[in-house]
Amino acid sequence: MILLLAFIGFNAVAQDVRLASVEYAAYSATKVENNSKNEVSASEFGAFLNIPVILKDKRTLFFTSLRYASVTPAIHFEDSAKTSKTLQKFALGLTVIHKWNNKFTITLNLTPTLASDFAGRLSGDDFLMQGSALFSDKFSNTITAGAGLAYTTQFGNPRLLPVLQFQYRQNRQSLIAVLPSFINYFYSITPNDKLRIGARFGPNGGNYNISGNDFSTPAALSQFQYTRINIGPVINYQLAKYIQAEAFGGLSARRRYRFEDVYKTEYDFDARSGPFFNIGIVLNAAKVKDE
Repeated sequence: MILLLAFIGFNAVAQDVRLASVEYAAYSATKVENNSKNEVSASEFGAFLNIPVILKDKRTLFFTSLRYASVTPAIHFEDSAKTSKTLQKFALGLTVIHKWNNKFTITLNLTPTLASDFAGRLSGDDFLMQGSALFSDKFSNTITAGAGLAYTTQFGNPRLLPVLQFQYRQNRQSLIAVLPSFINYFYSITPNDKLRIGARFGPNGGNYNISGNDFSTPAALSQFQYTRINIGPVINYQLAKYIQAEAFGGLSARRRYRFEDVYKTEYDFDARSGPFFNIGIVLNAAKVKDE
C-alpha cells in the first residue's frame, strides 16, 4: 500500500518515487491488556529497491520492486524472562502506471510475497499474493483524486479493501492520503524542500506463517498476525542531492498481536498504547529543487 504513494500522479513521478530505502522501527514494551503482569514489545527492519522503466510510448511507467522486512515481537514475563521470534518477509512487486491522457491515470500492482519464520520447510502457507488497482483523475494542478481496490495483509488477515486516494499540493504544503492506508501532511520549512516537517497517520500490520512452539503454547504455532495504528510528527531532511533522512515517531495505538496454533486455537497479546520511533534513509529519483 505504501508504494501507492509513489504512483499518485504521473506528472509528479520524478518527485515522488522512492528508488531505495532502509529503515528501523522500535515499539516500546507496554502492558498486555487484561494481564498487567506481562508486556509486549516489537522491533522492525525493512529495505526495498525500486527499478523504474519508462516504456517507448512515454505514457507507461513500469516498476519492479524488491522488498525485505522483518518483525520481532517479544513477550516480557513477570519473572523478567523474555521470549521473542523473528519473522521475515520477501516480496517482489510488479507495477504498471499508464497515463491515458493529461487527466486520467491507472495503476496496477501485483506483489507475490513469502512471509515466514523460515524455521522449517517452506509450503504454500508461506506464500501470499497481494495486489492493487487504482484509477486517478487530475482535477487541477494542485488536486488529484482517485479510487480502487487492494488485496493486502496490512490489517493482519488478507482482505480485499476499497481504496480512496487524495493529493493536494500548493506552495510549500502537501497532503497525501491513501485510505485506509495512511495520511501524510508535509510543510516545507525551506523554499527548496530541503527540510520538511509534518504529521503522519496510518495503520500497519502483517501476516506470517510460523512453526515451532517458541511461546510455550500447548500446540505448535502456525500463524502470526499483528496490527497497530501509528500517529505522530515526521521530519524529512535532504542529506545530499538524491538522499533523504526521515524520522517518524509518536504514539502506537491498538497494538494487536495474535498467534494461532495448528488446531486453530488463538492466543491474543493485545497491548496498550505506547511510544514508538522510526528512522530511515531514502534514495529519491529527484534532487532538491533549486533555490
